[in-house]
Amino acid sequence: MRLLALFTLFFLLAACGYKPADRYAQNLIGETVFADVQISLSDPAAGPILIDAVNEALVTKLNRRLVDRESADAIIHIKNGRYAIYSLETDAEGFVATYRSSVSMNVTVYGRIERSFNISGTHDFPVSDASVLSDAQKTNAVREASLRALDMLIANLIFLGHDSDRK
Repeated sequence: MRLLALFTLFFLLAACGYKPADRYAQNLIGETVFADVQISLSDPAAGPILIDAVNEALVTKLNRRLVDRESADAIIHIKNGRYAIYSLETDAEGFVATYRSSVSMNVTVYGRIERSFNISGTHDFPVSDASVLSDAQKTNAVREASLRALDMLIANLIFLGHDSDRK
């Protein structure tokens, strides 16, 4: 019975032309990528967080291999990365209960295509202890918002790759 169910699932996926999302991105950026992140001079502490988020998204979500600039199939250049953390909600005593971190950046992909994107992402998170934010909470908030912004980039790449796959 399990074999029949597995065979049916495989047949349905193969029959409808299912391809994993990273295959569509491969049409545009290839297998290897170099991430070039321009760190903002106004907030250099956020730079390493952004670099780590970009590398994590490329490896885990797109199955790309990170290499040096010379041997890369594509270069992803990220500049003007800005982030902000602001209060979103207060509790009954007037203390901030929820914050929102917001990240926006300009990304240019140089690969089989050259395309620029303006992407952004947000992350809402609650706090306790009279609305005091720790450095660890700020770091995690910027990281999560960066990952969500990069999800927008990945969605755009998959869409463009899917569109070029039809032609």
